[in-house]
Amino acid sequence: MTHILDMYDPSRFVQPHELNGKDVTVTIARVVREEVKSELGESHWPVMYFSDHPKPLRLGRKMGKQLIRMFKTTDPNVWVGKRITLYAASEKVQSGEMKGEMEDRVRIRKNLPPQTVAKIAPVRAVKSLSERVEAFRTALKGTTSTTDAEALWAKGAALRGEIDADKAAELELEYEAHIAVLREKEK
Repeated sequence: MTHILDMYDPSRFVQPHELNGKDVTVTIARVVREEVKSELGESHWPVMYFSDHPKPLRLGRKMGKQLIRMFKTTDPNVWVGKRITLYAASEKVQSGEMKGEMEDRVRIRKNLPPQTVAKIAPVRAVKSLSERVEAFRTALKGTTSTTDAEALWAKGAALRGEIDADKAAELELEYEAHIAVLREKEK
């Protein structure tokens, strides 16, 4: 569905209506100073780009100060890789020809979203138990020395503890057969 505001000159920056009334969590890729054209003319603004959103955000002073408080640093290079949540807010215009009227703006939530979710998701959170068992089997079959197979078997102890006894016994038989083959090759 086309939004009426998209019919005007489209902005290259994130717009409130594009958030569809939802919180949108994004990861900061970089912050740079750019020349930005507006109704008031051209001026320089900090512009924040994201690794997981197509449009950047023009940072006003209010958002810049909020980010300083949130990340406890004035250096935007330190913000790279951090996650923030954007939302649309209706605010009273403080100056200009629309002074006193309500206008939607993109804002940043004061509470930080989890910072590790996008960077490193633990394997256990991503794969099911059966997928992890199958990945372990494949890795075990791919070992080419008894030393590597034994090391992998030791690392898999926790995984073997999660599966039922029959499957664990079956996995142990596969391991023993593989070790026997490797020992024969190493003679």
